[in-house]
Amino acid sequence: MAGDDATLMCTSSGMYWIIPVVDPALGMSSTVLAFDAVYGKRITSTEQLNNLKAHKNSFSSFQWLGSESIDSKQTELLAEEYRNIVPVISGDDWSDYRPARPEDFVGRAKILADMLEFLECVNDGNSRTRLFSIKAPSGMGKSSVVLKLASLVTKSRKYSKKFFVYAVDVRTAMSARYAEMAIKSCFSEADSQGFTDVTTRDINSTTVSQYLNDSSIQKTLEYLKQQGKTIVIVFDQFEELFSQRGLYPLFDNMRVLCNEIDALQGPLVLGFAWKTDLTIPADHPAYYLWSNLADRRKEFELSQFKATEIKSAIKLFGRHLQEPVNPILNNYLTKQCQGYPWLLKKLCIHVFKLIHDGNSQDYVIGQRLNIVDLFERDISELTPDQHACVIEIAKSSPADYFSITETYGSDMVQTLINGRIVIRRASKLTLYWDIFRDYVLNKTVPELMLDYIPQQQFRTDMRAFLRLIDKGDLTSSELGSELSISTSTIDNIMIDAVMFGVAQRNSNTIHIIPDSKEALFSTLQAIFKKHTVYVEIKKSGLEYFDYSHFAKIFHTIYTDNNINGKTKATYCSKLYNWFVCLGLFEEVQGQTHLISAPSAKSAVFNLETRSRRGRYQSGGQNLFWGQTSPEKMIRAYNLIDSGRTNYNELKSDGYRNAIEALVAAHAIRKSGDEVHTICSLSQAFANIEQSDTIVFAKSLLEGNPSIRSDEMGIKLEEKFFKKWKSGSRIRYGNALIVWVKYLAANDYKIAKA
Repeated sequence: MAGDDATLMCTSSGMYWIIPVVDPALGMSSTVLAFDAVYGKRITSTEQLNNLKAHKNSFSSFQWLGSESIDSKQTELLAEEYRNIVPVISGDDWSDYRPARPEDFVGRAKILADMLEFLECVNDGNSRTRLFSIKAPSGMGKSSVVLKLASLVTKSRKYSKKFFVYAVDVRTAMSARYAEMAIKSCFSEADSQGFTDVTTRDINSTTVSQYLNDSSIQKTLEYLKQQGKTIVIVFDQFEELFSQRGLYPLFDNMRVLCNEIDALQGPLVLGFAWKTDLTIPADHPAYYLWSNLADRRKEFELSQFKATEIKSAIKLFGRHLQEPVNPILNNYLTKQCQGYPWLLKKLCIHVFKLIHDGNSQDYVIGQRLNIVDLFERDISELTPDQHACVIEIAKSSPADYFSITETYGSDMVQTLINGRIVIRRASKLTLYWDIFRDYVLNKTVPELMLDYIPQQQFRTDMRAFLRLIDKGDLTSSELGSELSISTSTIDNIMIDAVMFGVAQRNSNTIHIIPDSKEALFSTLQAIFKKHTVYVEIKKSGLEYFDYSHFAKIFHTIYTDNNINGKTKATYCSKLYNWFVCLGLFEEVQGQTHLISAPSAKSAVFNLETRSRRGRYQSGGQNLFWGQTSPEKMIRAYNLIDSGRTNYNELKSDGYRNAIEALVAAHAIRKSGDEVHTICSLSQAFANIEQSDTIVFAKSLLEGNPSIRSDEMGIKLEEKFFKKWKSGSRIRYGNALIVWVKYLAANDYKIAKA
């Protein structure tokens, strides 16, 4: 039957009425009749109809009916397209590469909150914007965000009665009529879920404009406005239309739809999920559609995962793994995913499969995560031409986009980008992972690097590890009592132990894995030889280097702007000390020499000799005896830090004891007649606060705040097996009391470890 609307077409050859023919069963039209506007005569000439159809108009994709009967195939195709309009679909489970299920979704809290705030503004009449976009490169999770938004709205008491979000996958589009049919499908779904004022709707539409201006739709929009409700339709994977020339007319219909929704200023919002690592030629109709709408849409851009989001994702991975993720594996996944959600998921799924095949996490780590299998699978899925293109990009990475496309074609390059084998940044192309690049070129996979910075100083950890070797399995409280240190310090020690793979924590019991001091140090040496800083130092090829060179490399690797300079300096010093103590670095006359093949005995020797360094240190304990006042120690530190590094000169100026105190605090290093600072002053105070003597003296003061110097001296003598004369007991007792009180009154100076 003929539709209610007729369109007047004015051409150089005359004026014509174009009347759509509506299929009652479909409620839509795919066919039009043309009439001479002057004489009212129907146009049946095929040539004349083709000429009219060729003029750009809303009915270009329709069948222009002449003397022949209606072609049912076109109506059937239209009906099929409408039936196949599908919402965005998530994966079936966590390990599915498709968009994440809402229950598996992590992160993106800020952008989701911003989107809901935008919709609230529209709903409350505080925004005239009715268009928005979610944009990001491939694999950043645009579809997952769309699904999560819809889920949040559906499950929320606050939002479920306000918003109806309908997200469609435009990859099912078959014709220019898709925009109209998507709107029709959206309202039909909203009707069936009781979000609108009707349950059924009888609208015979021919265009987007007609559908939105139908009295039934207008009545619904008014109802939604009165009820404080808004319908949101999102076109996901919108960029997939660009490569389909037959769908170019759809962009014109999308433009009409955007204009209509803008003009309505009603409770109807249109969204697009848009891939940004795609080049749109200037002559493409989508180029102008997207550009012309720039000042009329709200944009939400997905960035790479933040550290907290990566942490949440790995925690989710652990839940599905049904066991905690090994800290070394956790650290590797965190660093290697480069903040890309898709790469993190890819690595987690790969590890998940390996473990479910019967491999332990330790085995998987030892086998470098069997990354070769993952890479071989990536390569096997490439055509020979795609593989050649990947090799070419690898050779010149970052490769010039235009040079590569000139040789291999833009379609092939885009396929590799869509498959996340290749990443595009502006006009440059790289492979998705540096390690993958190495494998493509050399068939080699580098060692897994460690970039972990220990929580504790070398000596603190060693005391705990060696005590566990001596005593066997202990609880946290038992180990704390053995060492006279707090539970929080034990927790930090255990973080280090687990990261190094030298201890396991079963419930509250701590088990040390190496069975001897030598085995412990051999394990630690092997781990630290894989540390990124050690590897970079080794790459430099320098026979000797100084601390400033080490610090430069450290700061090149650790670029986190969220960590302040002083904290970074402390981390740098702490890490350097670990390398020295493990025998990987040897200090010779103020210069440092890298030892590529250290022995476990050298580390044992360092532990024992460094524990006795200074007149007031003995045994394997971490002892600080308050050799000088805090104020004088600070003055000595500042002098050394400013360039006064000659030990004899400082000694003659009365700073001998202050230097001993700084050595005991692990704040300076003495090489010959030269002394150099190796950590910040705040870290020196933190080291002092953690010393066995200070911890013990503090506990005594807490139990007896009025304890006398001689009483304190007696307790210290008994605890640390000393044989002091009366004067020494008073001197050491008084010194420790002074220091404990100073530390308590000057917390601001202490960087807690």
